[in-house]
This record gives sequence, C-alpha cells and structure tokens, in this order.
Amino acid sequence: MTARHDHWIAGEAGPPASGRYLPTLDPAATELAATDGRRVATVVDTSTIGVDAARAIDAELGTAGIAYVDAPVSGGVAGARARTLFVMVAGTDAACDAARPVLAGLGDRRRRVGGRPGVAQALKLASNFLPATALAATSEAVAFGQSVGLDMAAKDLRLYLAEVEAAGGPSAIGVLTTSIWRRSARDEPGADFTRIYPFVTGT
Repeated sequence: MTARHDHWIAGEAGPPASGRYLPTLDPAATELAATDGRRVATVVDTSTIGVDAARAIDAELGTAGIAYVDAPVSGGVAGARARTLFVMVAGTDAACDAARPVLAGLGDRRRRVGGRPGVAQALKLASNFLPATALAATSEAVAFGQSVGLDMAAKDLRLYLAEVEAAGGPSAIGVLTTSIWRRSARDEPGADFTRIYPFVTGT
C-alpha cells in the first residue's frame, strides 16, 4: 500500500523517497532526511520500536523539517484485514492533523494519546505487558494447583458456567471457553495448562 505523496509510512520495502512502507524506520531516518528532492513532509510510523527510538527518529527527521507521528497499532494481520486495528497516535497537533487521512486508512479505531512521539509507544508496550503478565501469573497459579492435585481447568469452568447460568447471568464467553477446554481435555488428557495455546492454534 502506498501513502499520499506528502506522507511516508514505516512498514513494506521501498526507497525512502517513494512514499512506501518500510519494515522499520530507524536505519532509514537519516537517509530520508538527507534525500534531495523528497516530497515527504510527514512520516507515520506504525512499528513498535520503543519510546527512545521513536524520540530519536523524531529528532532526526525534525532536523530536516519532516514531521513524525508515532502510531503503533494493535490487532495483527486479522485486524488489518478487517479494519479493526487500534491505532495509538502521538505527535504534534500539526503532524497529527496532516497524517489524519493516512491514519484513517489504517483503521476506524484511533486514539490520540499524547503530543510527543514516544507516548504511543509507551501505551503499546504497556498494553502488551499486561496480558503477558496475566498469562504468566495464571499459568503459575494453575501449575501450583495441579502440583497438589487440583483440577483447575475444565472442571472449574463447568462449575462456573453452571453457577452463572443458574443465576441468569451472561454466559456467552463462558460457554465458548468451557467448550474449548472440554475439547482440549478430551484430545489431550492430562496435558499441562499451558498446552491450551498450542491446542487453540493447532500447533
């Protein structure tokens, strides 16, 4: 996908004056800033590169008068295809205004989180850290329970679902989750809790 002539988005291989996507912007920032006759005025970076890297690129491009918008995305390939990506945006008012048409092309769920590049990176990293922490902590707790003989997966989920349905509460997610765990227990009896991921992905 190509950008408008006055924008350049980090993300598919191509020369820095072409207005195409690059996998990462870091090595190309200096080259872009030094390119004669460029038409790029604003760079929208959708990579997850970290706070310091985003601010270093902003400074590098700024010396050449190129505006930089920090805009990491969440949602993966499926989200990109379905236009359900969540785009976190940080940059100056002028840069974000200039990039709005390009950002709109990435997805319908966008939120400006700060006026300085790097802030969106911080939010993306924090949002990735939270589920990783929850998964690790949950796995550790379940591993402990199993080590002393507790059945902490399918049985507990069945009991939970029965209680919720008896109380007349919402149970759509519970039904689906219980079904997945029931099939996992049937196909891989006695498997460790952490096998749920490869079971779901079929790996």
